[in-house]
Order: sequence, then C-alpha cells, then structure tokens
Amino acid sequence: MTDSSIPSYAGLIAIVVIMANLATAWLVVLAMGENSGGVFSEGPPWIAVGSGVTLALWHYNVILPAEMSFWGSVLLGAMGLWGSWVDYARLSDRRRALDKARQDRKSAS
Repeated sequence: MTDSSIPSYAGLIAIVVIMANLATAWLVVLAMGENSGGVFSEGPPWIAVGSGVTLALWHYNVILPAEMSFWGSVLLGAMGLWGSWVDYARLSDRRRALDKARQDRKSAS
C-alpha cells in the first residue's frame, strides 16, 4: 500500500462534500424560484457535478491520483456551494429592493 496524504477521516469529509453538493442543488432551486424559473448562473450546478465526478474518481481510484481526486472534490464542492449562495443572495436582495421600490411608489401615489 502506498503512503497517502489523504487523512484517515476522509470518509467524513466525503460525506460533507456530498452534503455540500446537495445544498448547492437546493440553493440553485431556490435561486430559480427567485429568477422566475430560470437558472441564474450555470456555474454552480456544473461545479457540483464536477465535484461528484471527482469524488467518484477518488472512490474507485481511477484516472487521477487519489489525492488529486479527493482534494479536488473538496475544493469543487466548496466552490459550488459558495457560488450558489452568492447567486441566491444577489437574487433575493434584488427581489427585496424591487418590492421595496414598489411599496414606496404605492405609498407615494
């Protein structure tokens, strides 16, 4: 067996990455609701898919070295979650600003 830089608790990290990918999907769906059913940015869903693929590559130890697959999936999972959160926050802030402007116009009339 080769010496690896992957920690002994890698299984727990893999579960966290899977949960981050699910949270990314959930935030993308919420952002779609804020954006009238359209995807605001295609980046986060594709990054989550890439995270899942690299996690599978690590699990089956194919194509890429195990360390690269593992840490790549962690990085991609975090980037996807962050990107989807930024998209959702931007859309919900824009929606609140538009609603506030509508209320101000109604109260001024």
